[in-house]
Amino acid sequence: MKSTRAASLLGLLLTTALAPGCKDFLDKQPLGTTTQDNLFKDPTNAVQAVNATYDVAAWDQGPKWGDPNGQYVAQTYEWMFGDLMTDDSEKGGSSPSDFGPLIELKTWNIPPSNQTITTLWVHSFTGIARANTVINNVDAGTIDAALKSRLKGEALFLRAYFYFNLVKAFGGVPLFEKTVTPTEAPNVTRASIAETYAFIEKDLKAAAALLPEKNAYAQADLGRATKGAANGYLARAIMYQLGTVNGNKHTWQDVYDITSTVISSAQYSLYPNYAAIHQDIGENSSESLFEIQFGSDNNGYGPISIGTTNNIFQNNRKTFGYGFNNPTQNLVNEFEANDPRKEVTII
Repeated sequence: MKSTRAASLLGLLLTTALAPGCKDFLDKQPLGTTTQDNLFKDPTNAVQAVNATYDVAAWDQGPKWGDPNGQYVAQTYEWMFGDLMTDDSEKGGSSPSDFGPLIELKTWNIPPSNQTITTLWVHSFTGIARANTVINNVDAGTIDAALKSRLKGEALFLRAYFYFNLVKAFGGVPLFEKTVTPTEAPNVTRASIAETYAFIEKDLKAAAALLPEKNAYAQADLGRATKGAANGYLARAIMYQLGTVNGNKHTWQDVYDITSTVISSAQYSLYPNYAAIHQDIGENSSESLFEIQFGSDNNGYGPISIGTTNNIFQNNRKTFGYGFNNPTQNLVNEFEANDPRKEVTII
């Protein structure tokens, strides 16, 4: 009883003694917290900010806005908006009714509720927002100038990469060069196709001027954007315009000049074994301009940036795949009789 009363009295005395200084004691600035203001004052944090932008490029499925507790949205792969929507591919799957969103894409009857379209939109603008964080803040950082230049180039490349995916699917889209507040969002307008491509070209040209060549990276940094990747995507963006809406009045000479720059850099060469390009041994090979780097995990699906379900979707159903994206006879006929790539491409 005495010990209890003594403890209570001691607690009261301590509380009374500490009360006057309690506010000062609690109102301390947080230590070890990374904010946007200090993100680019430390090289490790700055690199991680860019890595977070690359991370979005690896999202082929997963929760809306990348929130593990958020609303789930469907898978999205480039072949869904490329091969499938042409006469090179049939939907496939377990039955004609399998995966409704793909039926909508294949028939070009796409409502706003299409889940694959939603995923592409959400993930792309998430990547753009992360890229803008780097682009708009890295110059004010205190990190090494060479690293600062490279990271900004990587972010510019990635912003262009995400916008390129968007313009191919949606045409003109809103163009964001900085963070938009909730009050500003309703006033954002949709750019034209030509304006969107011009924005992409501007970013890629700026990125090419800042980025190093492929051989300047250490082994651990393979997969990062390079000067060759920026120029390669610039040429690709121009080729898309030449084949669709050439609002920026490009010519094939533009493509030739840019691709000649990539070739003459001596950074790339055709891989001797075409089949190996699609195998582990062909990762980041001599002819690779840009590859999305995936992590590995043996714990089921794992986070959305761990591995990819792309191969499962396209694999034969007899080998436990889903059997989507089946080649058509039209695609088969495009190969010459003795083309060795045919046996690897058409399975």
